[in-house]
Amino acid sequence: IGTTDPSYTLDVDRDINCSGDFYNSGTQVADYVFDDNYTVLSIEEHAQAMWEKKHLPKVAGKDELGDKPYSMSERREQILEELEIAHIYIEQLYNEMKDLRAEIAELKAE
Repeated sequence: IGTTDPSYTLDVDRDINCSGDFYNSGTQVADYVFDDNYTVLSIEEHAQAMWEKKHLPKVAGKDELGDKPYSMSERREQILEELEIAHIYIEQLYNEMKDLRAEIAELKAE
């Protein structure tokens, strides 16, 4: 659509408007983040990588993507992976805060 030289089965060379849902039959989820063998960087390591790369470590940045087409499914999986890692960090920080509150309460009681 809009091209005389398609590269894909459906190649559209204009904006696309969809008033319904977009379905993907591929199962690309990031639940592997919660597996025991998945290594989550420390919050400090993640922050350092993020600021060095100027993007989230698991999400390909403009240098990796370049000007070539990329898979929206892969991109969505990368973003979800980062979101799930963020929730792991939230839990870690919550537990640390809970421990500190208990310690403060104990010190106040003394």
